[in-house]
Amino acid sequence: MSRLLLLLIVCFFFGCDPVLEESEVPQVVRDSFTTKYPGATKIEWERENKEEYEVEFFIGDNKREALFN
Repeated sequence: MSRLLLLLIVCFFFGCDPVLEESEVPQVVRDSFTTKYPGATKIEWERENKEEYEVEFFIGDNKREALFN
C-alpha cells in the first residue's frame, strides 16, 4: 500500500503538467494560437517549461496539441 502511495505522489509531482487559466498564458501566445487555430474548442493550456506553453484542443472531433513560445 505504501508503494502505491509513493508512486501516486511521484506521478503527481513529476508526471503531470498543471492546467493553466487562460489569463496565465501571455496574450501574444494566445493571439498566435487563435490566429492559427480559429475553430478550436475545449482549450486547455499547460506550461511545458520556462518559455514554452502546450495547448490541447479540439478541431471538430479531433483532439490536437500544439506548442507555443
